[in-house]
Amino acid sequence: MTELWLEFEEGKTEAARIVEGIDALECMDQAVVYERRNRLQKDLAGFMRLETKIEVPQLRKWADHLLRERNDMWAGKTLEVEVLFLIGGPGSGKGTICDRLTQEFDCLCLSVGNLLREEAKSETSPFADFINDSLKNSVIVPADLTLKLIHRKMTSLQSESTLLVLDGFPRSLDQISAFEEKFSKPSSTILLECSEEAMIERLQKRSETSSRIDDNVGSFRRRLKTFSTENALVEEHLKSSGPFWKIDASGTAEEVYASVQGIIQQSIYKAVKAQE
Repeated sequence: MTELWLEFEEGKTEAARIVEGIDALECMDQAVVYERRNRLQKDLAGFMRLETKIEVPQLRKWADHLLRERNDMWAGKTLEVEVLFLIGGPGSGKGTICDRLTQEFDCLCLSVGNLLREEAKSETSPFADFINDSLKNSVIVPADLTLKLIHRKMTSLQSESTLLVLDGFPRSLDQISAFEEKFSKPSSTILLECSEEAMIERLQKRSETSSRIDDNVGSFRRRLKTFSTENALVEEHLKSSGPFWKIDASGTAEEVYASVQGIIQQSIYKAVKAQE
């Protein structure tokens, strides 16, 4: 019996390796939870060295997943650009504004809708069918997946822009909560406000030349309903978390852009000063 106990203590038995691995994995997990809850104010990387004690294959998979998750979380902290959310209902003019901004300013515009549509068309993406169905039915894609696509795109572009404009994000409280947890950054918001009648008219005109799977009358109605249901809560949260501007988007493209232009200039100036 004594010999068996010594073997266990020295980690020579399968049971001992399992117990040691579980203990190490639990410590690593708790460290990541602490870092996340405290918005990455403290780096507990030392706990990640416990991975060397995890030898059992089943536990090794969990450890690798945890390490990837932590790496993504800390990669988000290196996001040095100023972030501005550009939100509004479908047809409110977000895409038009972004096209103009990238031509005039040193800013990077990412359309979350375009990212989702690109992923839906990818033959190698495991999420393609799910995203495709979500877009067709005007269902908001889960926050974790949306952020994964945003972070991947930002990494691939390696942009040196001082301002990041996220077009069409966030669309739900889950998305903004996940963003704040992952990137740990305050943000500014521009809300393009437009009547439902004007948005439908614009969407119908766009559908005449568009190949988007969600550009049809039935989809328009569902998207507007989803937006009106979710946006009130999103707007309330964003107003309390950073600068918030509400722009009348019922005018011409030139009029709306002129209103946005000054805000963007302020945001870029703020970003440049923050980096000095």
